Amino acid sequence: MHIRPILPSDIPQITTIAADAFAEDPLLSYIHPYLKDYPADWHAYMKRRVWTHILTPYTYGMVAVADDLNSSPPPATKEEITGYAFFTRRAPTSPSPSPSLCQEAWRTHPLSSPFSPVFSQMHSLTLSITERATEFLSLDRSVDLERQWAFRTASASASNDDFAPLAKTHYWHLRILAVSPRYQRRGVGGLLVRYGTDLAGREGVPVTLRASEIGCGCYTKEGFVGVGWCGRDEGGGRSRVMVWDGSGRFVDGKGWVREKEGRGVGVEDRVEVGEEEMEEVELKASK
Repeated sequence: MHIRPILPSDIPQITTIAADAFAEDPLLSYIHPYLKDYPADWHAYMKRRVWTHILTPYTYGMVAVADDLNSSPPPATKEEITGYAFFTRRAPTSPSPSPSLCQEAWRTHPLSSPFSPVFSQMHSLTLSITERATEFLSLDRSVDLERQWAFRTASASASNDDFAPLAKTHYWHLRILAVSPRYQRRGVGGLLVRYGTDLAGREGVPVTLRASEIGCGCYTKEGFVGVGWCGRDEGGGRSRVMVWDGSGRFVDGKGWVREKEGRGVGVEDRVEVGEEEMEEVELKASK
């Protein structure tokens, strides 16, 4: 099994993995309670979500591929995708970096989008129009519109300070990770996570994510530390705010650490943030 960047030809397989893997996700199944009654609508929704990740600026996708015909279970095709992940590169917000420098630094990144800027802009517009038409005409029958609206309202009113201690540094954020049901509990999720943390470790920057309560253990095994909670207990549950930090500058084994003026980093300066933002959780790393 190996990891490689996402290609345009991977999108059908990725969409199927997303639809299968997230059908039992607490939050998504709460917002889409009719997904089993309208599987085609659910599949179309997940395809739009995959495209949203692909077209998000400074977001890089990778897939795990089963290329060993003697593996168990054997791959269904010569190059079967077993899981995928999207990482977003986040730049310091204080002070604000030069957009041109940030763009140039990531233009040739090995995980950068395989699509040209012109294609991305055009497809982003098409995707936006499709999303608006789907909602206006109620074309997605898998969704509960009242729950969806309530979730968006809560998300819009929530603060976004879950990772405030990282405001002055670059870091990676794991947007989404999914593993094919055929390959869950076989280490695929961990392989994808470690690929991202290895990249971050070579740069000396942290990795962040928001995990479901069920998935916290998987990320803890990969070295992530819980630093707070976000979300609500009702309607999909809470999300654990987690950080991987190979340098030890930002988190230790118990939570955030911060540097006080004139001092080094000490565990006595530990702080927790979060507990406020309501954000859709799309992390399902099954070992």
